[in-house]
Amino acid sequence: MANNIETKPKIFKKADLIIYGALAAIILSLFIFFVFMVSSSSALENVYADVDGEEIFRYDFNAKVLIIRDDDFPKNIVEDDQTITIILYFEDEYNKITIHKSGSVYMEDANCSVSHDCTYMSIKKTSDTIICVPHKLHIYATKEISPTLG
Repeated sequence: MANNIETKPKIFKKADLIIYGALAAIILSLFIFFVFMVSSSSALENVYADVDGEEIFRYDFNAKVLIIRDDDFPKNIVEDDQTITIILYFEDEYNKITIHKSGSVYMEDANCSVSHDCTYMSIKKTSDTIICVPHKLHIYATKEISPTLG
């Protein structure tokens, strides 16, 4: 009597598993490349501040130079060895920006109507930006992607 045992067909053949494994490895390597290499922006070289489309100041991190573009705009600037603190005045409101010469910018304080939305924001890489909508203030690190409102 012949032993008539049914064998279940294999779902995947060995060649299929090799192809699927290779595709998974390619997808994983592309993911790692884009997350860690492409999206991680380079260190800051410059930072720009615009109010309603007009440049107020820029800071060059390489030369460690603050360039004031609009001398008439009300502001207060305090500089020490490590930081530059700039307070921009908008009538009875203000935005306090601190530039760390080591390569970062922070919105330290603001008293605009929605100040909880624009304080304590930072720029640490070229893709970051700070926007204060009530004051039409934009702080960004590259001119190629300067933000605009509506």
